Amino acid sequence: MRKLWFFIALLASLPADAAVFYQRTGGNDTACNGLFDVDHSIGVAPNCAEATISACLADITPRSNGGTCSLGLGIHTNPALVLDGNCGTGAQRCILKATNMPGDITNSSTYSTRLDNNTSATALLIAITGNNWTVSGFYIRNDAAALSGPRLIYSTASTGTTISENRIEIRPGVRGESLWFNGTSNVTVDHNWMHTFPGCINAGQSYVSPWTGATVTGDNCGGQNRCDFNTDSGSIILFNGEGVSSSNLTFTRNDYGHWQNPMRIHNAWTIYYARNKCTNATNHGCLEADDVRGVVMENNIADIDIASNCADEILQSSLFDTYCFDDLVMRNNTSVGHGLGWEQQLDSLAPNAGADARCTDVNGSPGSWVVVGPNVGNCVPVQSETDPDDVCQGGHDWYQHLRIYNNIVYNGKPSSGAAGIYMNMSDRPAVETPPVSIANYNLINLPSGNRAGGDNEVSYVSFASWQAGVGSQPHDVNGLGVAPVFRQYCNTIGSTSCSNYRPPLSGIAPQINAGVNTATLPCPTVDYDNQPRGGASGNGACDIGAFEFQAGGPAEFCGDGIINGADQCEGTGACGGSVLCGGETCASQVPGSTGTLSCVSCAFVTSGCTVPPTTPGMLNGAHVTGKFP
Repeated sequence: MRKLWFFIALLASLPADAAVFYQRTGGNDTACNGLFDVDHSIGVAPNCAEATISACLADITPRSNGGTCSLGLGIHTNPALVLDGNCGTGAQRCILKATNMPGDITNSSTYSTRLDNNTSATALLIAITGNNWTVSGFYIRNDAAALSGPRLIYSTASTGTTISENRIEIRPGVRGESLWFNGTSNVTVDHNWMHTFPGCINAGQSYVSPWTGATVTGDNCGGQNRCDFNTDSGSIILFNGEGVSSSNLTFTRNDYGHWQNPMRIHNAWTIYYARNKCTNATNHGCLEADDVRGVVMENNIADIDIASNCADEILQSSLFDTYCFDDLVMRNNTSVGHGLGWEQQLDSLAPNAGADARCTDVNGSPGSWVVVGPNVGNCVPVQSETDPDDVCQGGHDWYQHLRIYNNIVYNGKPSSGAAGIYMNMSDRPAVETPPVSIANYNLINLPSGNRAGGDNEVSYVSFASWQAGVGSQPHDVNGLGVAPVFRQYCNTIGSTSCSNYRPPLSGIAPQINAGVNTATLPCPTVDYDNQPRGGASGNGACDIGAFEFQAGGPAEFCGDGIINGADQCEGTGACGGSVLCGGETCASQVPGSTGTLSCVSCAFVTSGCTVPPTTPGMLNGAHVTGKFP
């Protein structure tokens, strides 16, 4: 009772912002109120952290007022957390986060709080059933002994899920989606690292686990030569939409890959996919989207960069693959290959029987797909849905309003059988309401001489024939067929440190100022590094590809989402969440201080840090009398 009354009194004195509750392995659920990030002892209780995550989450009540459960240093194995209730919006959201946020998502050593799945093949680490929850700052590992089905984070909430600044490592050969959203709208997935780890493991190959140090043998890689491209592995990220459509999906600044079909979206509209880096994605590429409407893809990197000891299983590596859509913009992306694979394409539009069930409001295999929502394909089934052939031949418009411009498609490996942009313009309506589907101002260069592109089942070997569009409409009449010039690039398999696709510091490259910028085909406002685009700044054309040349700019830029170079921090505002401060706090910058450390223009701002008085009877600036109601 003493703890309860103190807890109520302290809550009443808190500001309007939602409260923060702390969990530490040295805490105590009974004696501590959870409002202070310190271990339990008789001398500090009740002003200390709780010991369990469940107690920390229970403190967020009522959910509608929001609140934060902040987890301290430690490893939580198979926690099976349920984030329930309908939280508020804005400052009243509910947040599950690490107390010490990571400084660099590409470096596991910057994480202090880990969530592991290693005993059950079907256990969920986090099930999100409530609205407006955020999960942020965790190092998540899936080393399940069995090789089937774990969904590490599974959201069935109706709205408002945010996943940010997590590092997710999946053991080679382990199947199942890491992030699964089923019918959740208003989703944000921002600044996460998600890969098979270690990448590039061949079937049956022994390797040393980076987690346990033990030698792992005999992983089942399915029918493929490599675990990281396992046909049976499922997707890393799946916006399912099976029977429940969704809208307003934002996927930005993520680093993911070493996976077959790593991201899929079904039955959704209003999708923003920007500033992501995707490495070694096969089959349907970095993103497959079916039955979608209103998609913008800009400033992304699709990279084929396999290690020298890997078997060749690149297959159809591409940035994007789709069967049916309405209103799709693909602009200023860079799709680059170094490898042996025979396909490296920006876009593939290939209707088939499997797509029919996802592109129309009818059943596919009986009972498996009852799709609701956009229904952008106007397919009229004329045969059994189980027919292996395209059941909609001659009776469908698979897409409309496609704009592909200002993109780089390049594979400098002469032995690669690469392909450029592949389209099926005959699968759109004969008459489209403007803007008309178009591919223009793209830079396509594939020295292998295989295909610069394809349209209406016609392959165009050279860029010149692609432009002429013999037997079809012309393509990329303002495009470029020359090789781009990057700051750092090599075409040797297994080479490292050769994937800097920014323009050279000399400012001399064919992609610079070669893009289109018009009212109907505008440049993005910023590039991959979050630097302003020339065209968006009113300076005419922008550069082709994901990067804009910055005259006089440094080798790395403030605003690229990574603390590097002269950066002290990344982002604008209070440290934490999307503002990266490398674990720095007021106490580390101003010894003895508390408060809020901020970041502006990649430099720390300490004006919110104060050194509390040393008056006896003070704890963190608050009077502690030792007497409670």
